[in-house]
Amino acid sequence: WVVDHSVKREMRALPLYDPATGEDKTVMVEFQNSLAITPTLVRPLPLGYLLPPNHPLAARLRALGLNVLRLTSPAELEIDSYVVKSLTQEAGEFGAPQDKLTTELKRSKRSVEAGSFWIPMLALAASQQQPLWRLAATVLEPEGVGSYASHKLLGDLTLGSELALQRVVQLGANQANALMAPVLD
Repeated sequence: WVVDHSVKREMRALPLYDPATGEDKTVMVEFQNSLAITPTLVRPLPLGYLLPPNHPLAARLRALGLNVLRLTSPAELEIDSYVVKSLTQEAGEFGAPQDKLTTELKRSKRSVEAGSFWIPMLALAASQQQPLWRLAATVLEPEGVGSYASHKLLGDLTLGSELALQRVVQLGANQANALMAPVLD
């Protein structure tokens, strides 16, 4: 999955009319060539993402139409945590400032409490289909353009801190059952 990318910028001649004379006028403009994209960060998709119980982002994800489930019991899971490595503020789309961050993935086995939110990416059962998986990855991967982290929807970002969002990278055979309760509230 391409998390972040760069777009080739080039100068191009734009044919216009001079408003005062009506004569042809060529203006050189900077053009962002969307056909010349270079991936700058690529990650494999996780099995799903986790958020702590009562995290407000779960309601926003459901409003987007994403399948958001709850863990019905505690689980010991192998996860990747996002650790903030750098943080800068840049002008985002339409000039609004947004945080640009880089993270490092830290893999560990952790106990995850019952009631935590599970956003599946790969279907482990029929209840876990995620038709909008591309949207989920786009808004949840912190370094991506338009990610929820860059808009401070995952909380305040500080260097060295772990984000509330985690990636599930491996499940045991009996762990999938712990991840199957739909969110009804």
